[in-house]
Amino acid sequence: MVLSGHTFTSPELGANIQDMLNKKKISARFKNDDAVPMDFVRVYTMSYGEQRVDTVRVKDITNYRREIDTDHNRTWLAKELPEELMGKIAVMSMCQDDEFVEDVGFKVSDNMFYLYVEDVTT
Repeated sequence: MVLSGHTFTSPELGANIQDMLNKKKISARFKNDDAVPMDFVRVYTMSYGEQRVDTVRVKDITNYRREIDTDHNRTWLAKELPEELMGKIAVMSMCQDDEFVEDVGFKVSDNMFYLYVEDVTT
């Protein structure tokens, strides 16, 4: 009902159901048999002032052996970044080092982050 846009007579009930669905989606990422891919992101400025972003896909962040998915490594010019990636970097930039944000990622330092991969096929 929530997914179809139903409005509950009790707004609190609707909010609680939406919260439960969000938590179910998050917990599904961490099933024992499923990999949790994340992109390692490094933001830096070149000596001539151009800002770049490197992304490297880690196949399964829950595995202590961090295998890299070489098909998803890329260097972007800051002006070419996809909107979704730019938004996640902006969110994580406002966080403290070693801070985790649900559905976004983990901030390593001012210019390095681990970000959740939304669509594993891309």
